[in-house]
Amino acid sequence: MLKDLLIKNRSYRTFFPDAIAIETLMNIVENTRYCGSARNSQPLRYIIINSEQLVNDVFSHTKWAGALQWNPSLNESPAAYILICSEKSQTNSGITLGIDIGISAQSMLLSACELGLGGCLLGAFNKTALEEILQLPKDKYDLNLLVALGYPKDKSHITIPENNNLTYSRNIETYENFVPKIELKKLILGIY
Repeated sequence: MLKDLLIKNRSYRTFFPDAIAIETLMNIVENTRYCGSARNSQPLRYIIINSEQLVNDVFSHTKWAGALQWNPSLNESPAAYILICSEKSQTNSGITLGIDIGISAQSMLLSACELGLGGCLLGAFNKTALEEILQLPKDKYDLNLLVALGYPKDKSHITIPENNNLTYSRNIETYENFVPKIELKKLILGIY
């Protein structure tokens, strides 16, 4: 069952316009409470962005699909975002903070996938603009990662890399993504 979720959980970049209930988004964040955290420091905090106007404002400050010269249009944009923040006062930083963010983000995407939603992790967003839009105190939180969520239009296919090329591609007309993944036999360096 987990393997099926992992295969289904891709970076979805176009969405249907259907709204997501706030309770659903709260449950996705709730699931992060049970995740591991380095030294159990729990430095992460979350902002749920669900109002249509704010979602549209945030969308205008994002960049999607770094390997492609393409961005979704506003009418393909997600229905909600969850912004992962960290407290600046926490001593948990560097690699341990990055690990916590990764665990939290993956847990959110798997939770969303289980509910029939899709998501995309966005590191390319204008942090200064979001601080202003959300009226966040600049000295209290770092804005780490933006999780876009919605009902996906995209269809994703896992492929075998050709000539070790791991660059993903997209057919814009059919909403299909092609994501090369290294074969298991090439991942394992040894069995002892």
